[in-house]
Amino acid sequence: MSNKGEEYSISLDHFIRKIQPSLSTNDTVIFILHSNYLKEFHRIYEQLKGVCSAAAIFVEGPFEDTQSKKYVTQFFPCALIVNVPWHQILSLFDSDKKQQKEDKILNAALYGGVELAIKFILNTVSTGAHVLKGKVYKHYMVDMKLNNSKLFNRGINIVQRLGGCSKKVATDAILKSIYQTDHLPEGIHEEKISQHILQANGGTKLVPLALVLAIKNCTVQEAKAALNSSKQIRTAINQTYDAD
Repeated sequence: MSNKGEEYSISLDHFIRKIQPSLSTNDTVIFILHSNYLKEFHRIYEQLKGVCSAAAIFVEGPFEDTQSKKYVTQFFPCALIVNVPWHQILSLFDSDKKQQKEDKILNAALYGGVELAIKFILNTVSTGAHVLKGKVYKHYMVDMKLNNSKLFNRGINIVQRLGGCSKKVATDAILKSIYQTDHLPEGIHEEKISQHILQANGGTKLVPLALVLAIKNCTVQEAKAALNSSKQIRTAINQTYDAD
């Protein structure tokens, strides 16, 4: 994927060359540890001490020896180690351990479970980060991109629910936010959603802005001023409710 551009580069080499030099105390690096690269990860982990925060996730694979887990415990005190009862799981299959190791379909299924466990952990981390940054309001991720039809409609539903308004009012608020206008042009509701998504591309705080518009029934500039009154979107929206 790296041939598509820098934003698609996810290799360890790319991290070392491009990301690591730019890290600061405001950053946190989460290592997703793999037994084949533990020493390399540890070298980077040591380099990051005093530069930024660091954490690690390690899910022991079904056929790994105990050495990898011991290494993680010794050199990554920050690591979250997920213990999977592989012995119990593998005992459900009739084949012996050698056959299980050679079974490609079984391995794909088992390591798919490892990846799923890591995904759940990373989802929790990203959700917590968004909460701490004030991007979540009443359990809804309000500071979201409107870059496809699903998210466009989700944005409308969030404004409707949190703003206590009709779907039409919520839709108008979203469109005013996207097009940065107090007066929607005639026929805009007949435009394809893809046109609105194209216009929303690169826009920021579109849903929070629409929510303030729906709550206060104000101009776009007044809604922007309300949002900019606080560093956190959640706090700004709370202040909007209190002032309404």
